[in-house]
Amino acid sequence: MLAYFLCRSERVIRSTPAKHTCETHLKAPPQTFQVEFPKKSAKLIPMTTKIYTDGSCIGNPGPGGWAFLMYEGEETIRKSGGEPYTTNNRMELLAVIKALKFTKSKKIAIYSDSSWVVKTMTDNWKRKKNLDLWEKLTPLLTGKEISWNWVKGHAGHKENEDCDVRALKEAVKQEKLVRANPDLATPAQKNLFDTP
Repeated sequence: MLAYFLCRSERVIRSTPAKHTCETHLKAPPQTFQVEFPKKSAKLIPMTTKIYTDGSCIGNPGPGGWAFLMYEGEETIRKSGGEPYTTNNRMELLAVIKALKFTKSKKIAIYSDSSWVVKTMTDNWKRKKNLDLWEKLTPLLTGKEISWNWVKGHAGHKENEDCDVRALKEAVKQEKLVRANPDLATPAQKNLFDTP
């Protein structure tokens, strides 16, 4: 709140009464009043959550892993997981699904080294396989502003490399589980992603 001084003879409002030298103010002090300026309302610009994803598979099909790295506000979030019998494409897509399930953001930028995932979303490539995962992804897109970005894999991209390493670790974990229990790779699982 600032104090201002009304000079009636000059018909102006001044903030520095010491400089008032008009005849009126030589005889009497100027009238003082307070002015309170409204606070500027801070317009909140929604921050874009950045999500980096990757999938890995040993054998393709075989044991696989997925991972994502998320920058949401001031948080850095890393998640990963795996399946005993899968494909690389399924892990690429599952990483995106897991990330979108986790985030509460409505404005998102997704970075993937899977041209299959990115082109399906940006160029409307026909969804011929993995229909069960596409069905899981579809409702997660509602109400969100998402940009889909392709990054070259194994090219020194820090976030992509981070996801790649963790996805591979998950695939190795699954491989050990399958060796100990071969029944984990059941025919039913094999048929799942071979559906046209």
